Amino acid sequence: MKKIFLYTIVHLSMFLGFSSQTIWAQGSDCLGAEPFCDNVLNPFAAGTNQPNAPVGNNYDCLFTQPNPAWYTMTIGQSGDIDFTLDNTNNVDIDFIVWGPFASIADANAGCGNLGNGGAGGSVVDCSYSAVAQEDVFIPNAVAGEVYILLITNFSNLPTDIFSTANTGDGSVVCDCEVNFTYDPLPTGLNDGLMLDTTGSSATFIVCPPDPNTASSYTLGFNIGVGGQNAADTIEFFNSDVSTVFASSLVFAPPPSAPFDTNDVLIQVTPDETNIGFNQFSVGVLNNSAAGGCVQNFSISVLVPGIEASADDTVLCPLIADTTQLFGATYADSFNLQAQNFQWNLISGTATFSDDTLQNPLLYVPNTLTPGDSVVVAVEYSVDLPGSGTTCLHSDTIKFRVSDIDLTTTAQSPICVGESALIEAEFTTNNLGGLGGACGLNTTGCA
Repeated sequence: MKKIFLYTIVHLSMFLGFSSQTIWAQGSDCLGAEPFCDNVLNPFAAGTNQPNAPVGNNYDCLFTQPNPAWYTMTIGQSGDIDFTLDNTNNVDIDFIVWGPFASIADANAGCGNLGNGGAGGSVVDCSYSAVAQEDVFIPNAVAGEVYILLITNFSNLPTDIFSTANTGDGSVVCDCEVNFTYDPLPTGLNDGLMLDTTGSSATFIVCPPDPNTASSYTLGFNIGVGGQNAADTIEFFNSDVSTVFASSLVFAPPPSAPFDTNDVLIQVTPDETNIGFNQFSVGVLNNSAAGGCVQNFSISVLVPGIEASADDTVLCPLIADTTQLFGATYADSFNLQAQNFQWNLISGTATFSDDTLQNPLLYVPNTLTPGDSVVVAVEYSVDLPGSGTTCLHSDTIKFRVSDIDLTTTAQSPICVGESALIEAEFTTNNLGGLGGACGLNTTGCA
């Protein structure tokens, strides 16, 4: 009832002549969430006249989500997080917390699916009360975890929102500015390339296992980190790389003089499950006189490969057919031009429109019968620019021929010397996703 009552008051004030203006809050979308720093949320101007937060997330108790302000909270010390949200105009505000996430990158990946479990995390705390002060509580937070905090200005009135200091035995740290460089490791420790760096993010490419020799390839690089002043102490904080690559190594020596610099060495060896884009983060902790903060580095690793598919993998017996084949790759977005395709017939009877195209047609003859199958494979290669390395990968598709049933009917009775029409009707089953028959024509004889 309180929400409807307040809604009426706000709109009545507009009719009485109060003017309104649009105010944007900080972190006005999930992907642009601001860091909640140093165990306290500094005052910010709450948004007004802004639309609800986007659909897709589980907003739990928040029946409406007007004027959203998004924040990330990185846990520095394990324990409870306990603080109160307040505002200068003593108006109605609400909130929800989702998590935990392994990194800022994982939290960003959950945007649009927050609170729905799995990669979207869970609802940790939520309040839609009528009061101006809201207590936020995160129990048993673990160092390195990331949570997303959404604050809404239900009142739609101008106010500055802030928080009291965290009184829990855990702590919240924030991103900080450090000097850094990305450097590939030398040959022998690295088979990959760095494709791009933007801010604290970097994108690399490395080959998948060779399908012919089963030999593997390793990407190795170093993040060199330096503080802003000599009083800083730089040390490795956390990384979720092991949840992305089954074979990975992170080596970071403990801080040593001079304490304001450090290195984090990372190696990953992809397997078949890593074909495509892989994302993980690396965090370093800067302990300075001003307090601790975490710099997160977002790493993307492209493992080029091919995924073969077809319009349909169930074939009708005794019918000539044409099926479109597809070879989906992940290298196109980086304009890697030296891509080659070779389709091969492994078993069965079929031909290709052009076996060197990325997406050729497959021609199937009318001689296939139930129990037959057709297996095709595509071999894919792409040259890594400037390295002399060629990545190889392959994938297969198996087509099966549907079962067939024959039903005959004939005119009866017939006399000696007369002729009769015998009708044979073919129907098929086991069509998988087709959900119907192949529709063979009825044939007749006299």
